[in-house]
Amino acid sequence: MGDDDSDMQLEAVEIQAFDALGLTSGGPTAEKLESFFGLVRTLNRAKWSRALETCLFSHWLNPSTRAAPLYANAFLNTKNWESWPLSILPLSQHNDPHSKRLFPLVMNVFAMVHYQHFMTTKQKFSRESKDALPINRSLSGVLNGSLNALDDHAGWHEEIVDIGRTLYTAIVHKVSHHAHEFKHQMLSVCWRNTFEILFGIESFLFYRPARGRNEPLPKERQCGIHVSDEGHLPDLPMLDLVIDLLTTKLKVITLGSIPLTNDSAEKSVQKETAQAQKKWCKHGTAWVEFFRAVVGFYRDVSDGKADEPTIVCSPLALSFRSAFFVRCSYLC
Repeated sequence: MGDDDSDMQLEAVEIQAFDALGLTSGGPTAEKLESFFGLVRTLNRAKWSRALETCLFSHWLNPSTRAAPLYANAFLNTKNWESWPLSILPLSQHNDPHSKRLFPLVMNVFAMVHYQHFMTTKQKFSRESKDALPINRSLSGVLNGSLNALDDHAGWHEEIVDIGRTLYTAIVHKVSHHAHEFKHQMLSVCWRNTFEILFGIESFLFYRPARGRNEPLPKERQCGIHVSDEGHLPDLPMLDLVIDLLTTKLKVITLGSIPLTNDSAEKSVQKETAQAQKKWCKHGTAWVEFFRAVVGFYRDVSDGKADEPTIVCSPLALSFRSAFFVRCSYLC
Protein backbone atom coordinates (compact mmCIF):
# COMPACT_ATOMS: atom_id res chain seq x y z
CA MET A 1 0.00 0.00 0.00
CA GLY A 2 1.42 3.36 -1.06
CA ASP A 3 1.72 6.46 1.06
CA ASP A 4 -1.25 8.07 -0.69
CA ASP A 5 -3.48 5.09 0.14
CA SER A 6 -2.29 5.11 3.74
CA ASP A 7 -3.11 8.80 4.08
CA MET A 8 -6.67 8.17 2.86
CA GLN A 9 -7.50 5.47 5.40
CA LEU A 10 -10.33 6.47 7.69
CA GLU A 11 -9.48 6.61 11.36
CA ALA A 12 -11.47 4.59 13.88
CA VAL A 13 -13.14 7.69 15.27
CA GLU A 14 -14.28 8.70 11.79
CA ILE A 15 -15.75 5.26 11.08
CA GLN A 16 -17.57 5.42 14.42
CA ALA A 17 -19.00 8.79 13.44
CA PHE A 18 -20.44 7.31 10.23
CA ASP A 19 -21.79 4.29 12.12
CA ALA A 20 -23.48 6.64 14.56
CA LEU A 21 -25.57 7.98 11.68
CA GLY A 22 -27.17 4.57 11.42
CA LEU A 23 -26.16 4.12 7.78
CA THR A 24 -25.46 0.45 8.39
CA SER A 25 -28.71 -0.22 10.25
CA GLY A 26 -32.29 0.98 10.30
CA GLY A 27 -34.29 2.43 7.49
CA PRO A 28 -32.96 5.00 5.03
CA THR A 29 -33.98 8.63 5.46
CA ALA A 30 -33.14 11.92 3.81
CA GLU A 31 -31.79 13.13 7.15
CA LYS A 32 -29.24 10.31 7.26
CA LEU A 33 -28.09 11.02 3.72
CA GLU A 34 -27.77 14.73 4.34
CA SER A 35 -25.80 14.04 7.53
CA PHE A 36 -23.57 11.59 5.69
CA PHE A 37 -22.51 14.06 3.01
CA GLY A 38 -22.20 16.79 5.61
CA LEU A 39 -19.86 14.59 7.65
CA VAL A 40 -17.83 13.71 4.54
CA ARG A 41 -17.20 17.41 3.94
CA THR A 42 -15.73 17.76 7.44
CA LEU A 43 -13.01 15.23 6.61
CA ASN A 44 -9.67 15.95 5.06
CA ARG A 45 -10.46 16.19 1.35
CA ALA A 46 -8.08 13.33 0.63
CA LYS A 47 -10.39 11.02 2.59
CA TRP A 48 -13.60 11.81 0.72
CA SER A 49 -13.21 8.96 -1.75
CA ARG A 50 -12.38 6.53 1.06
CA ALA A 51 -15.53 7.57 2.90
CA LEU A 52 -17.64 6.84 -0.19
CA GLU A 53 -16.01 3.47 -0.71
CA THR A 54 -16.10 2.38 2.94
CA CYS A 55 -19.46 3.70 4.10
CA LEU A 56 -21.57 4.37 1.03
CA PHE A 57 -21.04 1.70 -1.60
CA SER A 58 -20.22 -1.22 0.69
CA HIS A 59 -23.39 -0.92 2.76
CA TRP A 60 -26.40 0.59 1.04
CA LEU A 61 -25.88 1.39 -2.64
CA ASN A 62 -24.40 -2.04 -3.25
CA PRO A 63 -26.63 -3.59 -5.97
CA SER A 64 -26.21 -7.04 -4.38
CA THR A 65 -28.04 -5.96 -1.21
CA ARG A 66 -31.79 -5.65 -0.68
CA ALA A 67 -31.28 -2.18 0.77
CA ALA A 68 -30.11 -0.61 -2.50
CA PRO A 69 -33.60 0.27 -3.86
CA LEU A 70 -34.64 1.67 -0.47
CA TYR A 71 -31.63 3.95 -0.21
CA ALA A 72 -31.92 4.99 -3.85
CA ASN A 73 -35.51 6.01 -3.15
CA ALA A 74 -34.34 7.95 -0.10
CA PHE A 75 -32.38 10.08 -2.56
CA LEU A 76 -35.20 10.33 -5.09
CA ASN A 77 -37.84 11.11 -2.48
CA THR A 78 -36.04 14.34 -1.63
CA LYS A 79 -36.23 17.52 -3.63
CA ASN A 80 -32.83 18.65 -4.94
CA TRP A 81 -31.14 15.42 -3.77
CA GLU A 82 -28.47 16.03 -6.39
CA SER A 83 -26.99 18.78 -4.23
CA TRP A 84 -25.54 16.15 -1.85
CA PRO A 85 -23.18 14.37 -4.26
CA LEU A 86 -22.55 17.61 -6.17
CA SER A 87 -21.27 19.20 -2.95
CA ILE A 88 -18.21 16.91 -3.10
CA LEU A 89 -17.86 16.63 -6.88
CA PRO A 90 -14.49 17.92 -8.16
CA LEU A 91 -15.41 20.01 -11.19
CA SER A 92 -11.79 20.30 -12.31
CA GLN A 93 -9.46 17.31 -11.96
CA HIS A 94 -6.27 18.37 -13.72
CA ASN A 95 -3.30 16.68 -12.00
CA ASP A 96 -4.86 16.26 -8.55
CA PRO A 97 -4.79 12.51 -7.77
CA HIS A 98 -7.48 12.84 -5.09
CA SER A 99 -9.88 14.54 -7.49
CA LYS A 100 -9.20 11.93 -10.16
CA ARG A 101 -10.06 9.21 -7.68
CA LEU A 102 -13.13 10.97 -6.28
CA PHE A 103 -14.73 11.98 -9.58
CA PRO A 104 -15.73 8.48 -10.79
CA LEU A 105 -17.01 7.60 -7.31
CA VAL A 106 -19.37 10.59 -7.24
CA MET A 107 -20.48 9.75 -10.77
CA ASN A 108 -21.19 6.25 -9.54
CA VAL A 109 -23.53 7.64 -6.87
CA PHE A 110 -25.62 9.18 -9.64
CA ALA A 111 -25.38 6.04 -11.77
CA MET A 112 -26.51 3.74 -8.96
CA VAL A 113 -29.44 5.95 -7.99
CA HIS A 114 -30.45 6.31 -11.64
CA TYR A 115 -30.15 2.57 -12.23
CA GLN A 116 -32.29 1.69 -9.22
CA HIS A 117 -34.92 4.07 -10.59
CA PHE A 118 -34.54 2.35 -13.96
CA MET A 119 -35.48 -0.94 -12.27
CA THR A 120 -38.43 0.38 -10.23
CA THR A 121 -39.89 3.44 -11.95
CA LYS A 122 -43.50 2.32 -11.47
CA GLN A 123 -43.10 2.53 -7.73
CA LYS A 124 -44.97 5.33 -5.95
CA PHE A 125 -42.90 7.67 -3.82
CA SER A 126 -44.04 8.36 -0.29
CA ARG A 127 -44.12 11.82 1.27
CA GLU A 128 -41.33 11.64 3.83
CA SER A 129 -41.10 15.37 4.53
CA LYS A 130 -42.12 18.73 3.12
CA ASP A 131 -39.27 18.38 0.60
CA ALA A 132 -40.33 14.92 -0.54
CA LEU A 133 -41.68 14.26 -4.00
CA PRO A 134 -44.87 12.19 -3.71
CA ILE A 135 -45.33 11.71 -7.44
CA ASN A 136 -43.76 9.04 -9.60
CA ARG A 137 -41.31 10.78 -11.90
CA SER A 138 -40.30 9.24 -15.20
CA LEU A 139 -36.69 8.13 -15.60
CA SER A 140 -36.12 10.72 -18.33
CA GLY A 141 -37.41 13.36 -15.89
CA VAL A 142 -35.00 12.20 -13.18
CA LEU A 143 -32.06 12.22 -15.60
CA ASN A 144 -33.04 15.64 -16.89
CA GLY A 145 -33.31 16.84 -13.29
CA SER A 146 -29.73 15.76 -12.64
CA LEU A 147 -28.54 17.77 -15.65
CA ASN A 148 -30.52 20.79 -14.45
CA ALA A 149 -28.88 20.42 -11.03
CA LEU A 150 -25.45 20.41 -12.69
CA ASP A 151 -26.38 23.54 -14.62
CA ASP A 152 -27.57 25.28 -11.45
CA HIS A 153 -24.45 24.16 -9.57
CA ALA A 154 -21.77 25.26 -12.01
CA GLY A 155 -23.27 26.56 -15.25
CA TRP A 156 -23.50 24.68 -18.53
CA HIS A 157 -20.08 25.31 -20.03
CA GLU A 158 -18.07 22.69 -21.88
CA GLU A 159 -16.57 20.95 -18.82
CA ILE A 160 -20.00 20.57 -17.22
CA VAL A 161 -21.46 19.26 -20.47
CA ASP A 162 -18.75 16.59 -20.28
CA ILE A 163 -20.00 15.64 -16.80
CA GLY A 164 -23.57 15.45 -18.11
CA ARG A 165 -22.39 13.16 -20.86
CA THR A 166 -20.68 11.01 -18.25
CA LEU A 167 -24.00 10.64 -16.39
CA TYR A 168 -25.74 9.33 -19.49
CA THR A 169 -22.81 7.12 -20.47
CA ALA A 170 -22.80 5.57 -16.99
CA ILE A 171 -26.50 4.63 -17.06
CA VAL A 172 -26.14 3.20 -20.58
CA HIS A 173 -23.19 1.11 -19.37
CA LYS A 174 -25.21 -0.24 -16.44
CA VAL A 175 -28.24 -1.08 -18.58
CA SER A 176 -25.99 -2.81 -21.13
CA HIS A 177 -24.37 -4.85 -18.37
CA HIS A 178 -27.75 -6.04 -17.07
CA ALA A 179 -29.64 -6.24 -20.38
CA HIS A 180 -29.58 -10.05 -20.36
CA GLU A 181 -31.69 -10.00 -17.20
CA PHE A 182 -34.75 -8.43 -18.86
CA LYS A 183 -34.40 -8.61 -22.64
CA HIS A 184 -36.70 -11.66 -22.88
CA GLN A 185 -39.20 -10.27 -20.35
CA MET A 186 -41.36 -8.15 -22.62
CA LEU A 187 -43.53 -6.85 -19.78
CA SER A 188 -40.58 -5.68 -17.71
CA VAL A 189 -40.57 -1.98 -16.82
CA CYS A 190 -36.95 -1.97 -17.99
CA TRP A 191 -38.03 -1.95 -21.64
CA ARG A 192 -40.02 1.23 -21.25
CA ASN A 193 -37.26 2.79 -19.18
CA THR A 194 -34.65 1.98 -21.82
CA PHE A 195 -36.57 4.18 -24.21
CA GLU A 196 -36.91 6.83 -21.49
CA ILE A 197 -33.10 6.96 -21.42
CA LEU A 198 -33.03 7.37 -25.20
CA PHE A 199 -35.46 10.28 -24.98
CA GLY A 200 -33.12 11.94 -22.48
CA ILE A 201 -30.09 11.37 -24.70
CA GLU A 202 -31.90 12.82 -27.70
CA SER A 203 -32.73 15.94 -25.71
CA PHE A 204 -29.12 16.15 -24.50
CA LEU A 205 -27.82 15.92 -28.07
CA PHE A 206 -29.97 18.66 -29.57
CA TYR A 207 -31.32 20.87 -26.79
CA ARG A 208 -28.43 21.38 -24.37
CA PRO A 209 -25.68 23.19 -26.28
CA ALA A 210 -22.86 24.49 -24.11
CA ARG A 211 -22.89 28.10 -22.95
CA GLY A 212 -20.08 30.39 -21.93
CA ARG A 213 -18.90 30.20 -18.32
CA ASN A 214 -20.72 33.37 -17.27
CA GLU A 215 -23.52 33.18 -19.81
CA PRO A 216 -26.98 33.11 -18.17
CA LEU A 217 -29.63 30.49 -18.86
CA PRO A 218 -31.45 31.47 -22.09
CA LYS A 219 -35.12 32.40 -21.84
CA GLU A 220 -36.02 30.20 -24.81
CA ARG A 221 -34.99 26.61 -25.50
CA GLN A 222 -31.79 26.48 -27.51
CA CYS A 223 -30.88 24.03 -30.25
CA GLY A 224 -27.40 22.92 -31.26
CA ILE A 225 -24.88 20.13 -30.89
CA HIS A 226 -21.74 19.73 -28.80
CA VAL A 227 -18.47 20.57 -30.53
CA SER A 228 -15.22 20.79 -28.57
CA ASP A 229 -12.78 23.67 -28.93
CA GLU A 230 -10.65 21.36 -31.06
CA GLY A 231 -13.57 20.69 -33.42
CA HIS A 232 -14.28 17.18 -32.15
CA LEU A 233 -17.76 15.74 -31.56
CA PRO A 234 -17.51 14.22 -28.07
CA ASP A 235 -21.00 12.66 -28.17
CA LEU A 236 -19.98 10.06 -30.74
CA PRO A 237 -18.57 7.44 -28.30
CA MET A 238 -21.77 7.62 -26.24
CA LEU A 239 -23.85 7.12 -29.39
CA ASP A 240 -21.80 4.07 -30.31
CA LEU A 241 -22.59 2.61 -26.87
CA VAL A 242 -26.31 3.29 -27.35
CA ILE A 243 -26.36 1.58 -30.73
CA ASP A 244 -24.47 -1.39 -29.27
CA LEU A 245 -27.01 -1.63 -26.44
CA LEU A 246 -29.91 -1.74 -28.88
CA THR A 247 -28.42 -3.97 -31.56
CA THR A 248 -26.06 -6.29 -29.66
CA LYS A 249 -27.33 -6.47 -26.08
CA LEU A 250 -31.10 -6.16 -26.64
CA LYS A 251 -31.15 -7.25 -30.30
CA VAL A 252 -34.20 -5.08 -30.98
CA ILE A 253 -34.02 -5.51 -34.76
CA THR A 254 -34.56 -9.29 -34.54
CA LEU A 255 -36.65 -9.14 -31.37
CA GLY A 256 -39.85 -10.02 -33.20
CA SER A 257 -38.48 -13.39 -34.29
CA ILE A 258 -37.69 -14.56 -30.73
CA PRO A 259 -40.22 -17.21 -29.62
CA LEU A 260 -42.10 -16.37 -26.44
CA THR A 261 -41.70 -18.76 -23.51
CA ASN A 262 -44.82 -18.02 -21.48
CA ASP A 263 -47.06 -20.76 -22.90
CA SER A 264 -48.27 -21.63 -19.40
CA ALA A 265 -49.48 -18.08 -18.74
CA GLU A 266 -53.05 -16.93 -19.11
CA LYS A 267 -54.16 -16.03 -22.61
CA SER A 268 -54.52 -12.36 -21.66
CA VAL A 269 -50.89 -12.31 -20.46
CA GLN A 270 -49.73 -14.09 -23.60
CA LYS A 271 -51.53 -11.50 -25.72
CA GLU A 272 -50.08 -8.59 -23.75
CA THR A 273 -46.60 -10.08 -23.99
CA ALA A 274 -46.89 -10.56 -27.76
CA GLN A 275 -48.09 -6.99 -28.20
CA ALA A 276 -45.20 -5.67 -26.10
CA GLN A 277 -42.69 -7.72 -28.08
CA LYS A 278 -44.01 -6.29 -31.33
CA LYS A 279 -43.96 -2.74 -29.94
CA TRP A 280 -40.40 -2.92 -28.57
CA CYS A 281 -39.16 -4.42 -31.84
CA LYS A 282 -40.85 -1.69 -33.92
CA HIS A 283 -39.75 1.24 -31.81
CA GLY A 284 -36.33 -0.21 -30.98
CA THR A 285 -35.61 -0.57 -34.70
CA ALA A 286 -36.74 3.04 -35.27
CA TRP A 287 -34.38 4.23 -32.53
CA VAL A 288 -31.49 2.32 -34.11
CA GLU A 289 -32.17 3.98 -37.44
CA PHE A 290 -32.43 7.35 -35.72
CA PHE A 291 -29.13 7.08 -33.85
CA ARG A 292 -27.33 5.67 -36.88
CA ALA A 293 -28.55 8.67 -38.86
CA VAL A 294 -27.33 11.00 -36.11
CA VAL A 295 -23.91 9.31 -36.13
CA GLY A 296 -23.72 9.65 -39.91
CA PHE A 297 -24.75 13.28 -39.63
CA TYR A 298 -22.11 13.94 -36.98
CA ARG A 299 -19.41 12.28 -39.04
CA ASP A 300 -20.35 14.53 -41.98
CA VAL A 301 -19.85 17.50 -39.67
CA SER A 302 -16.52 16.10 -38.50
CA ASP A 303 -15.41 15.55 -42.10
CA GLY A 304 -16.42 19.06 -43.11
CA LYS A 305 -19.36 17.90 -45.26
CA ALA A 306 -21.87 19.77 -43.08
CA ASP A 307 -21.50 23.12 -41.37
CA GLU A 308 -22.25 22.98 -37.62
CA PRO A 309 -24.06 26.37 -37.46
CA THR A 310 -26.56 25.17 -40.09
CA ILE A 311 -27.37 21.97 -38.22
CA VAL A 312 -30.37 23.27 -36.31
CA CYS A 313 -32.19 24.25 -39.51
CA SER A 314 -31.14 21.33 -41.71
CA PRO A 315 -33.94 19.05 -42.99
CA LEU A 316 -32.38 16.05 -41.26
CA ALA A 317 -32.16 17.77 -37.87
CA LEU A 318 -35.70 19.08 -38.21
CA SER A 319 -36.94 15.59 -39.01
CA PHE A 320 -35.16 14.31 -35.88
CA ARG A 321 -36.95 16.83 -33.70
CA SER A 322 -40.40 16.37 -35.24
CA ALA A 323 -40.01 12.60 -34.92
CA PHE A 324 -39.23 13.11 -31.24
CA PHE A 325 -42.79 14.23 -30.53
CA VAL A 326 -44.30 11.47 -32.62
CA ARG A 327 -42.35 8.83 -30.72
CA CYS A 328 -43.55 10.26 -27.39
CA SER A 329 -47.04 8.92 -28.09
CA TYR A 330 -46.20 5.25 -27.59
CA LEU A 331 -44.92 5.86 -24.06
CA CYS A 332 -48.13 7.57 -22.92
